[in-house]
Amino acid sequence: MRFGPEIVGALLKRGKEVRVFNTLCGATTSMQKTAIELSSEVEAMVIVGGRQSANTAQLAEVCRKVNPRVLQIEAADEIHEDWFEGLTRVGVSAGASTPDEVIAEVVDRIARIEPSRAQG
Repeated sequence: MRFGPEIVGALLKRGKEVRVFNTLCGATTSMQKTAIELSSEVEAMVIVGGRQSANTAQLAEVCRKVNPRVLQIEAADEIHEDWFEGLTRVGVSAGASTPDEVIAEVVDRIARIEPSRAQG
């Protein structure tokens, strides 16, 4: 969760001191920046990661600000071909703790969707 100036100001009214720590590591911040850039270049983004992962949820949220068509999944078997009807460019990103094998399975599954199906 991000704490903007409004939230910090409201908390200061309730207590003497408020400390806010940015817990996003450099790698996570860099990954988010890259995903945001990709989101602006594709028709849909697939974010892979655990449903309980705060990192994955934050990644999906920042991408959704650029591209409202964000699909968050945990595994390749959740993918439905009809999600991609009429689309020609789809981006994939993943939460920091998502195993490489899971990401590879998702990319492979999307790549195997028949172009005629994907283009309508």
